[in-house]
Amino acid sequence: TGAPPFAAPTPIGVLTRHLNDTVPPPSERYVERPIPPEADQILLRAMEKDPDARFQSAEEMRAAFQDYLADMGALSSLSTQERLAFERQKNSRFPNLATRGDVDRYEKAIRRRSRLGIVLLAAVMGAGFGGAYYLYRDLQGEEISLVEVEPNNSPAEAQRLLPGVAVKGFLGRRQENGSGDADVYRITRPGSETQYITLTVTGLPNMDIVVDVVRAGSAEPVLVLNGQGVGAPEHVPAFPLYGSEYFLQVRERWIQGQHPAENISDAYTILWSVAHLTEDDERELNNTVAAANPLPADRPIRGVLGWDGDIDVYCAAEAGAEKVISVEGVAGVDLLVRLFQPTMAEPTVVNGGGLGEGERTAVLPAIVQGETCVEISARTGPGLSPSNPLQPYLVRFETPGE
Repeated sequence: TGAPPFAAPTPIGVLTRHLNDTVPPPSERYVERPIPPEADQILLRAMEKDPDARFQSAEEMRAAFQDYLADMGALSSLSTQERLAFERQKNSRFPNLATRGDVDRYEKAIRRRSRLGIVLLAAVMGAGFGGAYYLYRDLQGEEISLVEVEPNNSPAEAQRLLPGVAVKGFLGRRQENGSGDADVYRITRPGSETQYITLTVTGLPNMDIVVDVVRAGSAEPVLVLNGQGVGAPEHVPAFPLYGSEYFLQVRERWIQGQHPAENISDAYTILWSVAHLTEDDERELNNTVAAANPLPADRPIRGVLGWDGDIDVYCAAEAGAEKVISVEGVAGVDLLVRLFQPTMAEPTVVNGGGLGEGERTAVLPAIVQGETCVEISARTGPGLSPSNPLQPYLVRFETPGE
């Protein structure tokens, strides 16, 4: 969740809550996040006050995690040894971290000697993030870093990311050549079929973050995320992985004539997971008529302008007559719609709505299957957002007068 289980005005208050209060389920504290009940159950059992109520062995806990991750699709393409393992080098930012046994011993000491115990537990809580680190190490007998491991400035040094496992990173000191810090990560597509993924990188207060997505073996990115500006996160809700391996580079947007920024105190979080799409969700990449998504006559399709320069094209799934095509508005975006018809030499531009408003074509006398198409993008210019990955639009055929 990115937050500790307990909060209080003083360290002693936090300590008291750790010893006496029941951990609230993450799904109840963060209702805006899709935390499944299975994840709640594993976490709450691991943090039971009564040792007999916890997992009784690493094998038992590993089995619970494997069942959960298998349901998510995170284990389908990994070997047993690889499933929950990252490299961790000696220069990790957290070299000495607490285990569950350490916490238990400190709790006993607290109950016997309260003042000394408070000091010791405070030290453990200071390394609380490392507890999660060792959790993953215990599951497979190998070590996993939930913080970026430097150096990771090139594909050869790329740190592997598992689906559903968030990693914290820092765009810290400038490099010796004066360029800004850049962090490179590696992801592997689950399974052998094309998978759609959700990718999020949280923002940094003094930087405009860019995320380059590069397919292994290629020199050019297939996607550049940079639509949200300084301090804002970058997010893509559903991007296709056609290849088996990709590199993700997190960096600052470089502006000619300016020195790269530094930030050694604030961390970003990078997280990817498999996107579970329905038949009513857009399938990227659909930026040309040749790659268009079908637009049914009887229901809307939910799409997203997910990044700067994103173009979405839809073509009629069946023939018809006397219809209009409507596109719902997107906050902060001035939608630009182009209509393609077989009888038109040039596409018709539809841009009558303003910022955040929808667009609607004129009545189309005839709908030609596969040839009546609509292209949706964002108009660019001062004060206009080139995308909004957090708010989908709906595109549909409508009967005039509806």
